[in-house]
Amino acid sequence: MHDIVVDAHSHVYQYSREELEQLLSSKPSFLIVGVGEDFDTSKMVVELAEKYEGRIYPCVGVHPWNIDGGTGEVDDVLSLAMAEQVDCIGEVGLDKKFVIETFDKQVPVFTRFLEYAKENNMVLNIHAAGAWREVFDLLIKHDVSRALFHWYTGPIDLLKDIEYSGYYVSINAAIIIQEKSKRIAEKVPLNIMLLESDGPYNYRGLRLNSRYILEAAGIIGSLRGLTQDEVIRISNENAMSLFNFNTVVS
Repeated sequence: MHDIVVDAHSHVYQYSREELEQLLSSKPSFLIVGVGEDFDTSKMVVELAEKYEGRIYPCVGVHPWNIDGGTGEVDDVLSLAMAEQVDCIGEVGLDKKFVIETFDKQVPVFTRFLEYAKENNMVLNIHAAGAWREVFDLLIKHDVSRALFHWYTGPIDLLKDIEYSGYYVSINAAIIIQEKSKRIAEKVPLNIMLLESDGPYNYRGLRLNSRYILEAAGIIGSLRGLTQDEVIRISNENAMSLFNFNTVVS
């Protein structure tokens, strides 16, 4: 078993301090990519990354669920990214599944993040529920080179375009109970696949956290004729390529 397992998308600030320290000190332990949802939570993620240097990789952003039409918070988040030399923007994106009523407001905000990421060669950790192709088209339009489609459950036929464009997708640990994730795992090109938990999140009674990634890797392995270790190795290597971690994951 690998010493470190990368969790490519997590809301780390929502964990209790005790639970977070257990995840970071367990065997295997986890390198967690933490995302923000607004200025305050982005600041919390940055602070946790400073406290647990090399174990939490920070992303700052404004979640599409939190967009109210203003851009002031976007400016604050981008200023935080610059001041703290954060290399990842997230969780950002578009949502036509849960908050379609604000979609027209989401697009200009996401565009601001795309432009900033392009200018500064940053990773985008993206929410795209119900708007997978719209997000992909905007990434191409703005010539963004580094992006992760988190908890990918989008069209199967979009996966090849994502691969060709150099982007990545993450399979969520909800694959334990989510059939849609199993269908994606059967078809996803392995060279663009990462693993994630979106923890701590309650999905249909399953409280997702980084530990479930181990079980998810076993399920993916059984679907693809690989061992659990091989799936984790592939995901870790892809994460290294996307995020350029300073920490070596083995």
